[in-house]
Amino acid sequence: MIFIIKPNRFLRDYRVIKRFIKSRLGIEPWNYKQTLKDLFQMLFIRNKDFDKKKLKDIFELTEIYAEKRFVVQNNKEVLKYVQGQFEVASRRH
Repeated sequence: MIFIIKPNRFLRDYRVIKRFIKSRLGIEPWNYKQTLKDLFQMLFIRNKDFDKKKLKDIFELTEIYAEKRFVVQNNKEVLKYVQGQFEVASRRH
């Protein structure tokens, strides 16, 4: 099974902003001092690039396994699917 976790873009943006604020306040450690320019890049350049290019690359790389590939929004969906597969397998035995 191949799971591609693709959270909602607004959720990703929220997480980026939350991490930025926590690191600026010293609540969360950081490797470099983040600036508003860095925040802008993460929100409007890298997130957009992920949606338009990187995700496409991931789908191309996994195309030969398309029947085993599942796009989910979060880890809970992964767990639900895996648990469902185990239940099906246990019924067979």
